Amino acid sequence: MPRHLGRGTSVLLVVAVVAAAFAAFVAFAGPQLVTQTRQLGDDLPRTVDSLRDIPVLGPHLVEWGVPKRITEFVASLPAKIGEQDADLGGLAKGVGFGLGAFVLGALLTVGALLDGPRLVDTVRSAIPARQRERATDIGRIVDSVIGRYFAGSLLIALLNGIWVAIWALVAGAPLSPVLAVWAALTSLIPQIGGLMGFAVILVVSLAAGLVPAVVMAVAFLFFMLLTNHVLQPTIVGRAVELSAPVTMLAAITGFTVGGVVGALFAVPTVGAIKAVVVYVRNPEHALPVGREHTGRFSVDAARRWWHARH
Repeated sequence: MPRHLGRGTSVLLVVAVVAAAFAAFVAFAGPQLVTQTRQLGDDLPRTVDSLRDIPVLGPHLVEWGVPKRITEFVASLPAKIGEQDADLGGLAKGVGFGLGAFVLGALLTVGALLDGPRLVDTVRSAIPARQRERATDIGRIVDSVIGRYFAGSLLIALLNGIWVAIWALVAGAPLSPVLAVWAALTSLIPQIGGLMGFAVILVVSLAAGLVPAVVMAVAFLFFMLLTNHVLQPTIVGRAVELSAPVTMLAAITGFTVGGVVGALFAVPTVGAIKAVVVYVRNPEHALPVGREHTGRFSVDAARRWWHARH
């Protein structure tokens, strides 16, 4: 008989591993990222000017006015920040509120992982018995589609940002913190996010030379392949069963309404609505809930293989 760890032990073990990995990343890349962040004011104009010297692509960037537009945008930032929040104390309060919200969210997540089954049983017991089974199925659909997609996408975005930050420091690419944040944000945009992230990272890396650009291109493409063939099927699975055109339309609509956050919420919301409608019409229809719809590679498949061998 296979032995399993308790739920509390498993959650604490995962939290400890994540904390250790984050601490290792901070120890390795933190000082360099902090230094580069402080130097952004000097490095950004220098990097923008060097875009003109990129072989083949540089003249076209100048013709399209890319360096000029970036320079104008950066120059307008102080005024925009001053208009929105001229009081530095207010800005500090905003940063503190954001950090507090992040810590609170992390604590709530850990609490939900520890006491999730108990909360589900409490809510389930409050539903009339004849409606309990259907409500449970719908709850599982929403949890599988929205919860798994949302949490998995955030985790992959975080890994993408860390990966780009590390390789940008190794390759000597300019604006490493900016590239890391850009990679993480664009990875949250379905369908077109990868192309957006790759294009900007490649162009910025070319400003430092051909070798950094090649290193960053290979590293970014490797992570995209890893995401598509391992991380996405394992972490997210087939939580959202939508066609490519519908996914694209939902992402564009969400991005138009609410930016990156809107795009992140739009796709799983549409997927959840579709799954619930399908279930209501035909409760016997196969749903990606409680089933092992996790693509070519999955944790469940690996676990079955391991138990069969041992």
